[in-house]
Amino acid sequence: MPLKNFFIIILISFLLIIMVMTSAGVGDSLFMKNGDKIAGEVLNSFFTIQTPYARIVLQNEELREINFQREDLKIDLFLSISLEKFSGICLNSYINFRLPEEKEIVILKEKISKILFTHKRRPVEGRTTLFKMSNGDLFFGEIQEKGLEIETPYLSIFLEKERLKHIVFSEEGVPIVEITTKKGDIFQGTLKEDEIVIKLNNGNIESICEEMFSEINFDFSKEFATLKEETGLEEMVFIPAGEFLMGSNEGEKDESPLHSVYLDAYYIDKYEVTNEEYCRFLNEEGNRSEEGYLRLNIDDEDCRIEERGGKYYPKKGYERHPVVEVTWFGARDYAQWAGKRLPTEAEWEKAARGKEGKKYPWGDSLAEKKANYNSTNTLPVGSYPSGVSPYGCYDMAGNVWEWCSDWYNERYYENSPRKNPSGPREGSERVLRGGSFYNPLTLMYCANRFKYSPEKSGSDVGFRCAKSFSTGQ
Repeated sequence: MPLKNFFIIILISFLLIIMVMTSAGVGDSLFMKNGDKIAGEVLNSFFTIQTPYARIVLQNEELREINFQREDLKIDLFLSISLEKFSGICLNSYINFRLPEEKEIVILKEKISKILFTHKRRPVEGRTTLFKMSNGDLFFGEIQEKGLEIETPYLSIFLEKERLKHIVFSEEGVPIVEITTKKGDIFQGTLKEDEIVIKLNNGNIESICEEMFSEINFDFSKEFATLKEETGLEEMVFIPAGEFLMGSNEGEKDESPLHSVYLDAYYIDKYEVTNEEYCRFLNEEGNRSEEGYLRLNIDDEDCRIEERGGKYYPKKGYERHPVVEVTWFGARDYAQWAGKRLPTEAEWEKAARGKEGKKYPWGDSLAEKKANYNSTNTLPVGSYPSGVSPYGCYDMAGNVWEWCSDWYNERYYENSPRKNPSGPREGSERVLRGGSFYNPLTLMYCANRFKYSPEKSGSDVGFRCAKSFSTGQ
């Protein structure tokens, strides 16, 4: 056989192997509670979650992510490929998993922290209704009744669902609703029926008590029927509630002592905020904070954003690089505009090192080629997948320093609260975390702290955002 043909056969065989592995779902990932990450295929055909309002069955192909929280909290989080969100108790005790070498294993749910599926995000087809629940869940579906009857102080009126635009339910214990029609009419009163029958997007039909709803939005058509804007969670990772080890007894004085901290559940951006994302904010809100400070030092030569004709644009080639030359005020204001907030110093550190308190995002030992350090410039976010943190955050070491919400105090750890610390009440400098492309590898450890005046900016200073799980802010 000619040598050329031999290499062609080898190449074709290799491509066939890749195709088989891809079709087999080898891209699914298990994140174990001991810090391990396993690639392969989830074999469970469906998952069942008991929410406070209904038992929901979701098929494997509908799922995008599952987060298993601490057992004592009895709450797990499911995200669908349509970015629906369900929280409750996963009733599947075991996860059946196929490794790339075709070996099948069975793992207890309690051993797993998170499952990421390879299924791509899919917009909701056709006209649909968005339901927001009192526990923060979000999902699509259709009310099965022809309409709803509301008792107002002056009359009882039946409203066909085709006329409805929006329903807001009062807080728990107050059975008052406000219904807005498409013509702009507003009715306040009580619903005649205690339950609403809904057909979920996956075909399940559920009768749900009125008190479990927060809002119903009937104005979702297929042109914009995706929860990306509603949740802001598409590019965020979920951090479960629980304790983790914060600080260090081996580093600088302001990092000690090593101590246990409990944090409520929250989300944090998977990536640092980019230049193209920040431009959208500037074009809507401008470049001055309400205090009068610059949000972005656009005149600095290291800034990767430019202004042309009154509009802001990322410089060519820097669209997906992290925004730099941004002040703390500029980071805070962007986060609020995006419906998020800056992470606390404790939230940032837990997302970087995991609950076991790893020294670096990738483990406990120095390792090259896992972060952008000792270089002369930023890189596009997510350039070092091998350096991802235990929870799936990218660039927690290197690339740019990241603003946190906290004021800085060198001795804060000595008396900081054990639960949800948010930093000193006042100060003159804000906290920066993570190191940057300028810094050596030895400064890439997760406990490393830095401080900076909030009105200042730098060529290696950026940020990422966070969002609370319970309140969504």
